[in-house]
Amino acid sequence: MEQVRFGPPVWDKTTKRYLRLSAKRIFSDIREEGAFLPEIKEVVVYLSVFDEAFNLIAETAIPELSTDYVKYFSKNGKLWVFQNVDDEMGFIRLDMSE
Repeated sequence: MEQVRFGPPVWDKTTKRYLRLSAKRIFSDIREEGAFLPEIKEVVVYLSVFDEAFNLIAETAIPELSTDYVKYFSKNGKLWVFQNVDDEMGFIRLDMSE
């Protein structure tokens, strides 16, 4: 069983494109008693890039991200993803190249 979660699209003024993270949860066959869903086996995070009319330009998996609930924003042509590092706020910066 699989489930996909789409994050909100964010507008990048520099590249004039929308960026969006999405995550695919892949579930195992193991379900704890009383649980609604089986255990999560794997999470695959994707970055999608859209033009001004929301036409898909590119999409790629981001193996460095492994959680499906992330907050992010765009600035100066990069996607900034919030990351908790030892209870301190940090960022993972994704730079898109042509």
